[in-house]
Amino acid sequence: MIDESNDDLLQVRARICNMVLVASAALAIPTVSASLYRSLTNGWLWEMAVHLSATALILILFIFRKSIPYTLRAGTIVFTYLFVGLTGFWKFGMVAGANPMLLVAPVLATVLFGKRLGIWVAVVMVGTMAITAYGFVYGGRVFELEFSLYGTFLPSWIAYLMVTVLTVATSIAAISMSNRHLESSLIQSRKSQNELSNLNRDLEKLILQRTLELDTARQKAERQARTDVLTGLNNRRAFFESAEMIDAQSRRYHRTYVIVMIDIDHFKSINDTWGHEVGNIALKTVGRVISGMLRESDVIGRIGGEEFAIILPETPIKEGAALAERLREKIERTLIPSSKNKINVTISIGIASLDDRTDSLKKVVGNSDAAMYLAKKAGRNRVEIHHA
Repeated sequence: MIDESNDDLLQVRARICNMVLVASAALAIPTVSASLYRSLTNGWLWEMAVHLSATALILILFIFRKSIPYTLRAGTIVFTYLFVGLTGFWKFGMVAGANPMLLVAPVLATVLFGKRLGIWVAVVMVGTMAITAYGFVYGGRVFELEFSLYGTFLPSWIAYLMVTVLTVATSIAAISMSNRHLESSLIQSRKSQNELSNLNRDLEKLILQRTLELDTARQKAERQARTDVLTGLNNRRAFFESAEMIDAQSRRYHRTYVIVMIDIDHFKSINDTWGHEVGNIALKTVGRVISGMLRESDVIGRIGGEEFAIILPETPIKEGAALAERLREKIERTLIPSSKNKINVTISIGIASLDDRTDSLKKVVGNSDAAMYLAKKAGRNRVEIHHA
């Protein structure tokens, strides 16, 4: 996160650098023009060559600013301001027109590179100014200024240097505080972005989890809507939906199927004698035994109180009858636990097949149901086949 904030701070400094470069390029031309104009009255001076060189350097930086690295751009600006300012101060002292550039150099160094470089530039500036001031006061470096007593100007030089140091120190301190505040703001902004990103990820996870929960709940609700609660088999709705699909496929590919209707014999007396709990156990047991004897493609459902139905795809009536007989025998041998002892139940079965293509699924189911009632009338615990 700190590296990212440093990158953001560098981008801010790069924008400031470009702004300073644009302003410097705009001011360089009239400034050097004024310097050249003075050559008409004072003649050509070496300081003017410094001005021309600095102007050319600033313009080159301005033209190629997009291709020149930031460090080179910013470093050249700081050096140019410091060098031009020191040149003017060395030549003319406190009356030099380049003094503002000298004062701005440490400020620019602090803004573009940080407090450490700004302090070093300030030290170089103040040291050079002190040496120059000493030369003016005690070394006779007065040139066209005619002073008879150089020492009398020492307080003015000291006051100038103190004001310069105070101004630069105050600027560096203020800019350093601004930089720290900016860096802190950038870090806080990055932290807030990361926190927001984490919140978004957590929210996405929560939404995904909630979606999965809702999808699971929906699937569970759908299963419950299609499942008999007591036995876990298909309920009436689910059984007939599956039967309709098998019926449609059988008619399309000219195949047959068998419907098996099963009813537990004397189920009411089981409830009356042994209680509803034993009756429920009987229903579960019958459903489990039947399911265990079917193929994977066969469909079973509990379609009434003690009534079950099976559809056997691609099964001739003879094979359906054989399976029905095995189911009957298996149920008859199965013992149902009760509170006192184990009991057994029997079932009556009716079967019918799709023989006539004009018959509907409802018709085949009705034929199987009629055969089951015939089995009950014939004494129960038997299998009856519907004959067309």
